[in-house]
Amino acid sequence: MSRGFLLSFIALGVALAVVFAACPIWDLEVAQYFFDPASAKFPLSIDYNWNRVRRAANWVPFLFLLPAVFALLRKLVFPAERMLIVPSVVLYLLGSFLIGPGITSNLLLKENWGRPRPNGIQQFAGAASGIAPSYPGKRAKPSGPPHRQSSRRRKSGPWRLAQQSCSARRSGRCASCSGAIS
Repeated sequence: MSRGFLLSFIALGVALAVVFAACPIWDLEVAQYFFDPASAKFPLSIDYNWNRVRRAANWVPFLFLLPAVFALLRKLVFPAERMLIVPSVVLYLLGSFLIGPGITSNLLLKENWGRPRPNGIQQFAGAASGIAPSYPGKRAKPSGPPHRQSSRRRKSGPWRLAQQSCSARRSGRCASCSGAIS
C-alpha cells in the first residue's frame, strides 16, 4: 500500500466528517433511502441474508487484530524467539483498538450519549425525537429564552452550534444545506 493511497483515504474520511458535521441532518436523509414507510421498518434489518453479512462484518476488526495478538502470545510463550511483528506496531494496534472502539465508543459514548437509534425516532415510526449527532441526548436542556439562562447553564461551543444549525434547518434558513437536501 502506497502512502498516497493511505492519504487519499484519510482525506476522504476528513471530507466526509466535515460534510456531516456541517449538516448533521444528512444522516437522517441518507437513512430515509433504506426505510419503507408502508411497513414502518428498515427492510434490510429484518432480511436474514443481510443480517448474516452484518454479523460477519462485525468480525472484520478482530481479523485485523489477530496477527498482533498472535505475535504477542507467541512472544509470551517463547520469550527467547524473535517477534514476528515489530513490538511498536503490536502495541499500536492493540492500544488503538482498546482505546478507540473499546473505551471511547462502547464504554463512554454509547452508554452516556443517549442519542436514539434511527429506528427509534419519529421520522422512522419511533417515539423519540431526532437529535443531532454532536448533541448528547440525556443532557438536561435548559428552558426559557437564551438571554434568561444563567451563564452556567448556557450551551457553548459545538453544542450551541449544533443547536443553531438544527433550528436554522427547521426554519429553512440553512444556506449551506438547503440546495443539497431539497
